[in-house]
Amino acid sequence: MTPRSPFIRELKVGAFPRGVRLVSIFSKADQVSPFPCCRLEDEGVGNTFNVELPDVAHQELLYRRVAYEAVRRELELTHHGEAVPPPRPATLRPVHF
Repeated sequence: MTPRSPFIRELKVGAFPRGVRLVSIFSKADQVSPFPCCRLEDEGVGNTFNVELPDVAHQELLYRRVAYEAVRRELELTHHGEAVPPPRPATLRPVHF
């Protein structure tokens, strides 16, 4: 998704629903969705999270193992209904506001 896509614009309208978990998996090396517009703004809701992947270009988000593992982990947390994820592995740096 790009910073000005219709989906992203729609996300900015009103507060994000508390019962829905939203995670942005991003990299500062992504030149298509550049930092910091790829980060979710923390509105104190507690169900929006940012996961930074170091040195992963935009296209690499589709095939790099570290990106795949991050997506799988976040989907599993969503499936189990966990609002706050457990600590992430040391290879990933969570981004906090």
